[in-house]
Amino acid sequence: MKVILSLLIVLSSSISLYAQSWSQVGTLTEYTDLNYCDQIQTMALSATGAPYMLSYCSSGAASAIRVSKWEGTYWNGFTKPGANGTLRTMAIDANSNVYVAGAMKDANNKFYVKKWNGTAWSSVGAGTNALAVNNIINILTLDGSGNLYAAGNFTDANGKLYVAKWDGTTWSALGSLNVSGSITSMVIDNSGNIYVTGTFKDSYNNYYVAKWNGTQWLELGLDTNNKVLIGNAPSLTLALDNSQTLYAAGQFYDPTTFQYYVAKWDGSAWSAVGTMYTSQYILSLASDLSGNVYASGLFRDVLGNYSVMKWDGATWSQLGEPGDPLLHSGLFALATDQENNVFVVVGYHDASQRNVIAKYTNTVTSSTHATASRSLSVFPNPSKDVFSLILSEEGKVSLYNSVGKLIHDHQGTKGVYKIDLSAFPQGVYTLVFNGQGALYTPVKLVKE
Repeated sequence: MKVILSLLIVLSSSISLYAQSWSQVGTLTEYTDLNYCDQIQTMALSATGAPYMLSYCSSGAASAIRVSKWEGTYWNGFTKPGANGTLRTMAIDANSNVYVAGAMKDANNKFYVKKWNGTAWSSVGAGTNALAVNNIINILTLDGSGNLYAAGNFTDANGKLYVAKWDGTTWSALGSLNVSGSITSMVIDNSGNIYVTGTFKDSYNNYYVAKWNGTQWLELGLDTNNKVLIGNAPSLTLALDNSQTLYAAGQFYDPTTFQYYVAKWDGSAWSAVGTMYTSQYILSLASDLSGNVYASGLFRDVLGNYSVMKWDGATWSQLGEPGDPLLHSGLFALATDQENNVFVVVGYHDASQRNVIAKYTNTVTSSTHATASRSLSVFPNPSKDVFSLILSEEGKVSLYNSVGKLIHDHQGTKGVYKIDLSAFPQGVYTLVFNGQGALYTPVKLVKE
């Protein structure tokens, strides 16, 4: 009876399952419907973990560009942004405002950013406060304070790349990288340092990752021979783990084996992460709240299908079973939610060349333990100020805001541990507890 009941649950769901791991988010009919279109450009998650997808029809018509949100059982498409060019990037703030940009232009033929506030679309900045850049915007990113950053192919008056910052009132340039090319990825750490990478090179012809420390741009990893370990080809993607360690991947390769790999920056040098070497590009990196790092791209597993790989701090392993039929095409944008579930965009899912989003439900939430997951007791929740956490052992208590910024990180002892959020804004926060001998499921704290 238990087996029959489980089968009925699977058949009645709009999410198809394979080996109890990867599942398709929504139905193929929804992805084909012109309200959503079937070509997913990118994906992002809200503060509550809801997936959003930015999609368009293969014609690229302005009327077909669409932003849709997964409501738990169906995709809900917003009013179209009315963009006159394809969109490439999306970011979602703590209040679920959605920002989009790409190749769309305003009436003055300038590239700009649009915002969905839940009711209508509007330009981010207007008149003299408009972004109005001269080329495509590839990436939008938010920091822990809600400031928005844009980067891409656009340049300053001297033809050099720069990153633009929106502080809620005006756009401003963060210096100049003094290079040309394009910026393809950008991440921001808890200290406000900004890291970017792309197709740009230094004066020694190295591709590199640049860091904005608040006053100037610095190159990471230039050695005494004026070489960068990952400098022989462009990095395409960056990620930060929960300890703020920086990872990079893309088209750079080991010059001996000619294999692509993931690299880690330890503060002074780059090094390869484990022994995951592939013969195809790595297109996206992501990390979860437990410090695991994930990679996707054009590489395949032993049965010939594409795969998402997970680094747990010691080894690489494949998420799900080899040969999963859902992952039979290239894997693009990656994201993780507050429960460490993993989402990825699957390209060309079937003969109709439809893209879909796949989800992997993670049952392991820490890279340091391998025992069964335990629940934490927190009360009251929601609360306007103080949350009390019952700890059954000593361990580290970490708290992240809605955009993943670490705001509390202390060692707790057995007993009642209190966290005072009275000085913090309303919203959803994620509590992570790393004990001495067990896994603990992250808890969402709702600050009223």
